[in-house]
Amino acid sequence: MSLLNIYNETISGPWDTAGLDVQYRIKDGVMTFQQTVSKSDWLFNFQFWATPYKDMPRKWYAHRGFVAIYKSVRDVLRPQYETITEVRGYSQGAALAQLAIEDIYFTTKKTPQGFCFGCPKVFLGLPEANKRAFDNTCVINTLGDIVSMVPPWYKNYFSSIIQLPGHKYPSFKDHYPDVYLEGIKQDWGD
Repeated sequence: MSLLNIYNETISGPWDTAGLDVQYRIKDGVMTFQQTVSKSDWLFNFQFWATPYKDMPRKWYAHRGFVAIYKSVRDVLRPQYETITEVRGYSQGAALAQLAIEDIYFTTKKTPQGFCFGCPKVFLGLPEANKRAFDNTCVINTLGDIVSMVPPWYKNYFSSIIQLPGHKYPSFKDHYPDVYLEGIKQDWGD
């Protein structure tokens, strides 16, 4: 399947809703999370770092808001982890996709294929063993997408990063879905 088709499927419904207003879809082994669309989504986007699990042998951190909404649907998603081969998301959906990929790996030791468009930074100090969860994850960001730049001192751990055209300076406009669509068409054809 082309990157353009994957992106179009990632940003389109229909969606199931569970937990703290989380929209997701599981179909044919593909788990997809919807981007920020509601006021409650925005409230979770602007939170800070926390430890994601209790009694961690080695502490690392994740974005508190994304962890909260992911944990609100985790019990619904977890029974299907064995059948998941791919995880996708755009914007907040990409953050939830990262958490799902790490959780699937932690639970099953499988590394599903991942596609994270307009990808926020979710983890801080992730141990090497956990980074293996992202061996099959591709991050797709536009050059000036400010959402993908915060925090700026963050170290990347993804296996593949695709940089689409955009501004050379940080811009909220470079995070818009249409900018991603045009960048994918420009760089990847179809």
